[in-house]
Amino acid sequence: MRIWLGIALLVALMTTAGVGRPLAADLDEGIAAYRAGDYAQAQKKLESLAQGGDFSAQFYMGEMSLKGQGVEPNIDQAFDWYLKAATSGHAQAQANVGSMIALGLGEKRDMATAYYWLILSAVWTDTPLKQNALVALGEVAPLLTPEEKKSLGDVAARVWNGNQQAP
Repeated sequence: MRIWLGIALLVALMTTAGVGRPLAADLDEGIAAYRAGDYAQAQKKLESLAQGGDFSAQFYMGEMSLKGQGVEPNIDQAFDWYLKAATSGHAQAQANVGSMIALGLGEKRDMATAYYWLILSAVWTDTPLKQNALVALGEVAPLLTPEEKKSLGDVAARVWNGNQQAP
């Protein structure tokens, strides 16, 4: 049994090893196109990667959807892309999700859930994003009701278990 498991693992690694390089190249090319303002090319390179679960591609699709770069602006779609990236650990997407929920954009306004996403963003980065997330936390914290403060543990458990939707 162990030998079959080992063979299956080896085949899986060999199969995916060659796939990763073209996907990484597409991601790099998509991000470069985005930064150059070539949003049609960025979408072409990033959308399938985003649909396949790449959190960086999901983040950039969220950016394009929010700002109407190469696509029609769509806050709900931007939120969905950001949420997918945030759930996978993309710190900037976590900050964006927290900010959007705090403002009621793309999702029902829920300060406890917004606070949760902003905390994650602040914890998982040491870039200037950390300072921005801390500032946003400072703005959200005073808006939490006593009930929301008590529910922060429940919010964390709900989001952690994959149910990011506000109650």
